[in-house]
This record gives sequence, C-alpha cells and structure tokens, in this order.
Amino acid sequence: MKHLTLALLALAATFTAAAQRVIENPDIDYVPTWITFTEISLGSDRTVVKAELRNRPNWWVKVSSSTHLIDSATGNKYRILGTEGIELDKEIYMPESGKIPCTLFFEAVPASAKRLNMVEEGNQPDKNVYGVHLVKQAPKAPAVGDDGIDPRTMTAEYYMSLPPSSAEVNIDYRRHRGMEFCKSSKAHIKVHLDNYSPEIGVSVVKLTGYDHVSHGETSVLAEIGPDHTYEADIPMDYPQYVFADFPTASWLLIPGDTLEVFATVNSDGAAFRSTGESAMINALNNKLLDRFYTRGYDRYWQMKDSVAAGRAATEALIDHLTDKYNRVWDGTFAEQYLRDTPLSSFGKELVMVNAGSELLEFMEDVYSMYNDKSIVQRTAEDGSTYYESDPDFEKLDPSRMFDAIRDYQQFIYDNPLTLMSSTTWVIFNRSEYNPVFRSHSRAAYEYTVNKRYGEEPVAATLLESIEHINSENMLKYGIGECFMAEMARARGQLSMLSDMSNDMDYFDKEEFVDACFDATMNLLTTITNPYITRKIVEEYIRAKNKIAEYRAEKAGEKVAGTTTKAPASAEEKVLQRIIEPYAGNLLYLDFWGMGCGPCRAGMLAQRDIVEELSNEPVRFLYICEEAASPRKEAEKWMTEKSIKGEHIYISSDDWNRLTHLFEFSGIPHAVLIGRDGKVITNGFYLSSADDLRKHLK
Repeated sequence: MKHLTLALLALAATFTAAAQRVIENPDIDYVPTWITFTEISLGSDRTVVKAELRNRPNWWVKVSSSTHLIDSATGNKYRILGTEGIELDKEIYMPESGKIPCTLFFEAVPASAKRLNMVEEGNQPDKNVYGVHLVKQAPKAPAVGDDGIDPRTMTAEYYMSLPPSSAEVNIDYRRHRGMEFCKSSKAHIKVHLDNYSPEIGVSVVKLTGYDHVSHGETSVLAEIGPDHTYEADIPMDYPQYVFADFPTASWLLIPGDTLEVFATVNSDGAAFRSTGESAMINALNNKLLDRFYTRGYDRYWQMKDSVAAGRAATEALIDHLTDKYNRVWDGTFAEQYLRDTPLSSFGKELVMVNAGSELLEFMEDVYSMYNDKSIVQRTAEDGSTYYESDPDFEKLDPSRMFDAIRDYQQFIYDNPLTLMSSTTWVIFNRSEYNPVFRSHSRAAYEYTVNKRYGEEPVAATLLESIEHINSENMLKYGIGECFMAEMARARGQLSMLSDMSNDMDYFDKEEFVDACFDATMNLLTTITNPYITRKIVEEYIRAKNKIAEYRAEKAGEKVAGTTTKAPASAEEKVLQRIIEPYAGNLLYLDFWGMGCGPCRAGMLAQRDIVEELSNEPVRFLYICEEAASPRKEAEKWMTEKSIKGEHIYISSDDWNRLTHLFEFSGIPHAVLIGRDGKVITNGFYLSSADDLRKHLK
C-alpha cells in the first residue's frame, strides 16, 4: 500500500509538472525598454507571465487589452485575460525606481509551443516582445579575440582600468590651421547586435556622415546578416562622428581604422574594439562628459525648467554653463577627468573639444528657448490663431555669454577640430544662427547677388564687407575673423549653390545662375582655410557640370563622358515601385511622419492646393515610415484633417533606402518628379498651385 501511495504521488507530481511548466528568466530575442519578463508559466487553463514594467521616474507605460501572445511557428494568438498589480488600458506612472512588478494572464498556450511573441495590435514593432523561448537556449560563446579578451567587456570600465597614459594635453588650437588631420580614406565599421530580432522590421541600416562645409550628407546602407551583424566602409576626409539609425547612436570613426561596436538594441551601453584609438574614445567620451555636466534628457529639462522660472533662473543657468566651459580650457577638466585615462594627446584634446562644443550648443539653445517667449500666440475674432511679437518682452543679451567666455572663445570658434565634434552638424548650425556669425552666413549672397539686382553693398569688395562685419563683432563680442566665421560664410553660400543645382527650375535662369557662381568665386577671396577652400571648389565644379549637362541634353547634344545607364539600384527600384502606379503624372513626394509638427503643418497648408489641382495630372504622394507612424493613428489624423492625396506607408528598410537615395535625414522633405519620371527638384518647396502648374506645360 505504501508503495502504491508513493507511486500515485509521483504520478500526480508528473501531471502537475506537465500542466504547469515554469520557465524562469526566459531567453528572449528582443525586449523593448518598457517591459521585461521574469517568469512564464504554461498551465492547462491559462498562461501566466510575471513581468516588470520599466520607464523613467514619473513617465508612464500602458498594457493594452489588445495585447496577445502569438506562437511564432503557427501564428496562433492567445488574448490577454487580465492583470495583477496594474490595470489594463491605464497609464501607469513609474516611481523613483523606474520599475513596477506585475502579472499578466493570457489564454492557455499549448505545451507544444516553443517560441512566443507578445504583440499589441497596432503597436510600433519595436515596442513589442519577440522570441520568448520556452526552452532554454545554449549560452553563446564569447567572441574572444586574439588577446584573450571578450570584446563585450571592453566598455568604459575596461578602458579606465588600463594604465593611464602620460600624454600631455596640447590645447593650442592654432596648430590645426594647416588641417594636417585631413587624410581622405575609408573607415570600416562592424556592429554586433544583441537583443535583436528581424521581426522588429529593420534589416537595412543607414550610416550617415556629414560634410560640414557644404551641409551635405554622405550615407551608406548596410544589411543586417543572419549572425545579427552589419558592416560597411565609409569614405571620409578626417575623423568624425557618424550617425547610425539602428541602434540610434553616433560613433567616432577614424580613416584607415576598423571599429567594432558590440551594441544592445534599446540600451545606451556598448562595448568597442578597434585597430586604432577610436574604440577607447567612443567608450570614454560620454562617460567623462556625463561626470562633468548635465547631458541628454536631463539637460533638456534643466533648460526648460530654468526658462519657465524666468529671467533670473535662465541667466543663472547660463552663468553655470559659461563657468563649466571656462573650466574645460583652464586646466581644471584635464586635471580632474583626463589625467588618469589611457587616452593619447589626440584623444584627450578631442574629448575637450566635444565638451566645449556641447556646452556652447547648450548655451545657444537656452538663449533661443528663452527669447522665443517674445512671440505670443493670439486669437482673432473669427477664432483663428496668429502670432506676434510682444513689444514689452526683454530678450536676453547674448553679450552676457560671450563676455563670460571671452578668454576661451577661440578654443572652439577658431578650432578646426570642431569638424570632429560629437555634436556633428549641431555646433555649426547653432553658431551660424547666433548674432556673431549670422551675418557671415549670408555675406556672399547679400553682397554679390543683391548687388546684381541694384542694391548698394556696404563695401567696395566682398573682402571689405567681411572686414566690416569682423570689426563690428570685435567691438560687440570680442570675436573677429576665425574658423567658424569662414565656415558660416561657406555654409551659407554653398547651401544656396546646392539648392540651385538640385532644382531644375533655376537651370534656365542664366542671370541668377551666373550671379550664384560669381558669389561663390568671390567667396574664395575671403577664405584662408585650405580644407574649406577645397570643398568650395568641389561644390562649384559639381554644380557647373550638372547645369552644363542639363543644357547640353536640352540642346540635344551628347554629353562628353556619358555612358550607358547602369542597372537600377535597390534604392531606385523602391522609388519606381512607389511611383509606377502614377506614371504620366507630375508627382509631389512629401516625406513626413506623425511625430513631426512641421510635416503636419505643411500638409494642412497644402489642402487647398491639392483640391485646386484635383482635375490636373498631378498626384500628391504622402510617404511615411509605418513603424514610426502607425497606419491606424496616421489615417485617423488625415481623415479628421481632410488630407487627400495618396497615403503611402513603407517599411523602415525602404524608408532608409529612399532617404539614402535623396540624401536627407530630416523631415519634412519633398521631391518633385516630372511626368517623364525624372527628378525635377530634390528638396522642393511648395507654396502655391502655380509652383506645380508650370511643370505641366
């Protein structure tokens, strides 16, 4: 009898185990930032998921009643039944810990299931959970290198554990005027992705470098392989930070160097290995700067709170930032943060340039945010809104900032190493809009082009005009001619030259084209930096050749050097697939996204134009990345706002291919394609129906 009882107990235990299989800390291919699974139990009547919700303190997450578990092998769905610890469909705000444990109950998943996804209907793909393994996976062997070190351990902590270098910091910015660091070559990058699943919908990654002189982008596309890695060669003229859109990050690449990145998707952490010093700089830069001053989201809230608190609080923040900036260059930063690092002299100097650039950018943003309060929204009698300047609002005087950093202004503003800055294009963008360099950014255009149309210049030559600007800036701000001034002049003129060469509407306007070319040549008389000079000449020749080809083709002449058209690229095939159904029409392609305010405002402003041309052979194609602008949400907004035209949703991969093809990253961006299928304008601005009608003649 005793043996029979033991046998029955054992049998009961077996049935219980079969009915209630528990997997603790399951292996998961991809987990978004807002949730993680700690345990999953498969029972005969339900499936129980113990989870932890995550977000920043006081930020919220929500578990929707449209959430399902999906068997990735069969596609069968198992709906959510209820929760414990939280409420379904309710915004759950995080405590200071940023974590809330909870339990999710789903319909019973069959014991035969091996891999599950947790998907919310209509959710962005990267917000779902993919690849919850119900059988433990074999641990991955570390990718140990020849040095015996697992590269995934080569984080900031690893590099800080190395013996400190005795390299001195040389902050004589004047020694870089010869641009000795410009050595055109390719940098190789290989990115290893952890926490990745193809089900996220991303298999093509765009890597973007910047030509800071001409505002241009140089992008390459890389495909994620079955081993969850991607790699690419990127041509560049000097070390610079390159932006990757997956995972979203920017990394320093050095010509001739090979950088390996070991990144976890949806995590700020990464490890780096390289043949040169790029890995060490990438690992240490942000860690060092984080210790020195407020960055990232916290920086934004610090700025917003100070501006909201009023003038005194805003000026106090600016004083704090100018003090930090001065400490970068007076030796304090190097002594406290760089002395015990293994960085070379170059590495240390670059980290200091990054710190200085970020702080100047921060100060510029504070001024902009505060002074924007001078524009007030008003309501008209008919209920419409409009904006006007508040005459009683006293703007902040930028002299306060420039006076406070007077001793060290030139360490950034006259330092060509800013081309390598971790702020990439932002430091140049902010500088050319500040009161010191704003006049430089329009100098060549205002002098040469306006002169052609009968307006009197302030000086006999462009060079004299520049000298006049510098003289005024010295009196007001203590800054005269410098690298940033030359950059602002070059960027302002080359931006106009690029706009002209990308818009066929200008090609037949000989007077305007000649004026633009004359302005570019006049600009060269004011530039001393060899690299800026080279980039101006390259852009000038490119524009000249493009217009010459257009005019020769229009005249029916064969253009020298032309060859048989190459087969369509993957990017061109995506474009053709989109526009083919509308062949024979003039096509206005508007690249937009739901998270882009200017995009939505532009679409609203175009409604009357779309209606006016409804009977003409014109089609408006509103193109968005569906992962970033879910179709349900986008269609709801467009229906409510009566946005007509063609609503086209494309994958993240196709979005990357098109942004690479048309060389843009920011939206809104518009492209005009003629009835013959050829691009008329890349970067088209639509203001009236006549802008399009003239291309129908």
